[in-house]
Amino acid sequence: MWRIIPSIAWICLFSLLAAPPFPQSVDAQRRGAGVNQRGGKTSTPPPAQRNAPPANPNWSVTWFDEFNGSSLDTTKWDAKFSNSPTNNSLHAYRPSQVAVSGGNLVITSENIATGGLPYRSGLVTSKIRQQYGRYEIRADLPTSRGMWPAIWLLPDTQQFPWPSQGEIDIMENRGDEPSITSSAFHWGTNPPYRHDFMYRENETINRSGLTNYHDGFHVYAAEWDADQIRFYIDDVHHYTVFDANTEAFVSNQTAPMSVILNTAVGGDFLSNPDATTVWPQQFFVDYVYAFERTPGAYQLTFENGSFEQNGGSMAHWSLFGNRLPNIVTGASNVTDGFESLKLFGQYDGTVNYSGVQQGLTVTPGQTIAASIDRFIPSNDSIAGTGNELVFKFDYYAKAHAAYGSAQYLGSFYKVIANGSSENDAWYNQIVTTVVPNGAVEARLAIVFKQNEFDGGAVYVDNVNFKILPGVIEPLGRKLLDGVAVAGQLSNVATGDDVYYRVQPSPTGNPAKQKVDMIVIASSEISDPSSLAFRLEAAMSGGPAGDVMQSISLFNTTLRQWEVVESGYAVNQDGLMEITATGDLSRFVKDSTGEITAKLTWQSPEFSATPFFWEIAIDQAIWMID
Repeated sequence: MWRIIPSIAWICLFSLLAAPPFPQSVDAQRRGAGVNQRGGKTSTPPPAQRNAPPANPNWSVTWFDEFNGSSLDTTKWDAKFSNSPTNNSLHAYRPSQVAVSGGNLVITSENIATGGLPYRSGLVTSKIRQQYGRYEIRADLPTSRGMWPAIWLLPDTQQFPWPSQGEIDIMENRGDEPSITSSAFHWGTNPPYRHDFMYRENETINRSGLTNYHDGFHVYAAEWDADQIRFYIDDVHHYTVFDANTEAFVSNQTAPMSVILNTAVGGDFLSNPDATTVWPQQFFVDYVYAFERTPGAYQLTFENGSFEQNGGSMAHWSLFGNRLPNIVTGASNVTDGFESLKLFGQYDGTVNYSGVQQGLTVTPGQTIAASIDRFIPSNDSIAGTGNELVFKFDYYAKAHAAYGSAQYLGSFYKVIANGSSENDAWYNQIVTTVVPNGAVEARLAIVFKQNEFDGGAVYVDNVNFKILPGVIEPLGRKLLDGVAVAGQLSNVATGDDVYYRVQPSPTGNPAKQKVDMIVIASSEISDPSSLAFRLEAAMSGGPAGDVMQSISLFNTTLRQWEVVESGYAVNQDGLMEITATGDLSRFVKDSTGEITAKLTWQSPEFSATPFFWEIAIDQAIWMID
């Protein structure tokens, strides 16, 4: 394991969280959900108007269908005729059950005996096949017991007997479980026949409760690369299948796949229809987009740090440990706007980890920074527990690589809330570090660590994650009224700061010992009217009693110090911290972009015996607002 030594602060690097961000074990538990029967629907709100897929620098369109005509485009699709359903389903497929109307593909399932089976439904298969890419489908699902809508990818099974070239299930749903969808990957051999699969079910909670996937349109997507498959709903990344979890099947798969859209009726996946089932049922598809990777560098960008996109959501974030679900957006506690993120534990009796993460494309040597606001409510507090909220950067040699894989380079982390943290107050944390050698992705993770069944939750808002302009570095550190010997402690595993051992001089007030320590930080500042500067420092040692301490910033216009934080450190062991935000122009030296902070400690009484203070600088950083 390597460590990162940032230019302005000592930051420890730690291989945090033994559980990978995307757990790979199959969750076999099928959870029930309330039934919301919106059956018999024959119309739907008009879809968004568009003429082509929106531009995306990482993906180029290969083909698409927005179903704007009056009939199925047979240059792109085949509608199936079959009396032989799979998985013990109870329907026949007929082309007559497939239509294009109102800007949608419409697949209708009916309680009409057909082909020796009690029901009829529809299925379409794309004539266009491709290997790898992004597949995005906007759809409104049928509902009611026995309905099994699916969006999936399959190769030509006449040429490649199933499952010898795999199957990608982008979305499956049971008609009586409106809040649960699942995504899966199937693989194996044939001959000899061997079938393996892995899947994950997805539930999300927002301010209105469990997301109802039967209530209007949602966007289901998969991104298929040569070594992994990522699954999304409404831009929320909820599951990844990695090559290592499929015995390297993903990387050795060679066949292109078609898009398949269908509604099965009954079968092994769900309960069969009964007297409660509402007929007919319709599966609406607004569009199907297929993309391939745009040649050149793949760019990861940060979005939705306020959790307010799509009316309040975790869009663009990747979720892990969302077992209950216990990763929630809502309006209960926000700093501004209307939405925030709530994290709590999985309550599985173990030390468990849950949270969200998002990556940035980086190059070694860049300075990256992240800012986060967090809040602990007194009515759902983690006080006195072993729970923690952790803010961390994971570094990878390849974009989207698995945590703990060979492409994982290491992590920096900071605990920003624990059982001793204050309740009912928003706390801002700004963290910065330098991208290590070999990294192409820096992944910000906000992690809730739960100790067994310890209760409580933490709210998160206003997350910012970016590459800072220029280089942040100290131009100098010096003492005005003391003598310092600077050096890192040899046992760095016990600390997370740069330490200075300071012996105050006998000059100045004869009754008290005093030391001023100046930290000068510099950056290429383009607009000092929109900045934040954060400094943390702690002091220990010296004579008994309460030590007066303060942080000042130097006003370059008035040529004087402004005290921005002051107080007493009980028993000479306390933390001073300041985050100055807003217009900091008066503190910035225009010609160099320097900002100067002064840390002052004054002992409670005269000491005839020489003594030392240990001063720890944890952070002295810029953050562009």
